[in-house]
Amino acid sequence: MNTFHDIRIASGLTNSLSRGSFAEFMERETSYAWDWSLEGKIALMKMYEEKKLSQKETYILEVESKLIPILAEMELRSVVIDTKKLSDIGERIASDIKAAEIEIFEVTWEFFNINSPKQVADILFGKLGIKPTKKNKTGYSVDTEVLEEISKDHDVARLILEHRTLSKLQSTYVEALLRVADKWTHRVHTTYGQLWAATWRMNSNDPNLQNIPTWSGYASEIKSCFIPSEGNIFMVADYSQIELRVLAWLSQDRALLETFEKNEDIHSRTAKFLFPEVIDISSEQRRIAKTVNFGVIYGITWFWLSKTLWTPPWEATKYIEAFYEKYPSVKNYYESVLEEGRALWFVETAFGRRRYIPWLNDANKMARSIAEREAINMPIQWTAADMLKIAMIDINAKIRENKMNGAMILQ
Repeated sequence: MNTFHDIRIASGLTNSLSRGSFAEFMERETSYAWDWSLEGKIALMKMYEEKKLSQKETYILEVESKLIPILAEMELRSVVIDTKKLSDIGERIASDIKAAEIEIFEVTWEFFNINSPKQVADILFGKLGIKPTKKNKTGYSVDTEVLEEISKDHDVARLILEHRTLSKLQSTYVEALLRVADKWTHRVHTTYGQLWAATWRMNSNDPNLQNIPTWSGYASEIKSCFIPSEGNIFMVADYSQIELRVLAWLSQDRALLETFEKNEDIHSRTAKFLFPEVIDISSEQRRIAKTVNFGVIYGITWFWLSKTLWTPPWEATKYIEAFYEKYPSVKNYYESVLEEGRALWFVETAFGRRRYIPWLNDANKMARSIAEREAINMPIQWTAADMLKIAMIDINAKIRENKMNGAMILQ
């Protein structure tokens, strides 16, 4: 299979991603003008890569370049949708949305736009006299978090949440997929982007096929509308808890490594650290441990953990301290990442992909705090993204080598 080099990818790796034509970019970066020939273009690309890219970054560029034709084939191949089944689901969702609207209007004794946050706030906090819990720039918030809290005492909030969920399923998935599905082949063609996400994760757009709902009810039914082409089946390949495994690898924390080496449940093991007095860990305690595990990867603070778990600040602080006490090398690793990042103004993945974060040394405490969380998370999240891309290249090669009657269709 042919490979291609994209100058935008190469420039992104060196933090030089900017607007302008190829000729303008190359003259600015190499001080040489393009003679408008194909040979000259190739020569300038090579010069740019040799001048700007480290050995590790050259490897990353190779990975990204090999991925280009693979993604192009996936876009062309696409995925088949059972449009008849999806239309039927859409009709049932529309009926349930109407029923939810009628029930909401009966409870509130007033017609209003349920999709308008301002009108919802007026009804809940004005007419019904419910005590507001959070304020934003335009008034009192009626976001999901607020409505979930209110729904404990007021059924109208539960109905509004249900209406929102149904409306999102209808517009984001049912209507969007039916709109772009080919009339004759029923195939849906997405567009993959290697540069759209700041984390270098691949994105799927128009439509987004990376966020198909998986929970129960209508979401599960919508997912079942994705069908394999005739004579084929779907096979799913995935990494288990990839970011936690990457953290164990990068930090070389003995306790974390042992957990995965022994194939133990990492969330249950952390729960035992967080709740040492408990013999049998409950599903709720495991959920808390899972939140702590993934929160630490993102550099979560006691404040955000407290909000996420709905626990007092002292309890959230205790969870974070317990995590670092039992996985001490993780804290040492994070400190080394920050120390190196402040000195070099960048952090990098295990494969050498860099993220420049000069504001790690910012005098503003808030800006510096945000930068520190980015620096802590980047090597883990971006390494995981690199691993997935390398896996896709390997899978594609195996399919071709073994002349298998199969192909990748989604990422």
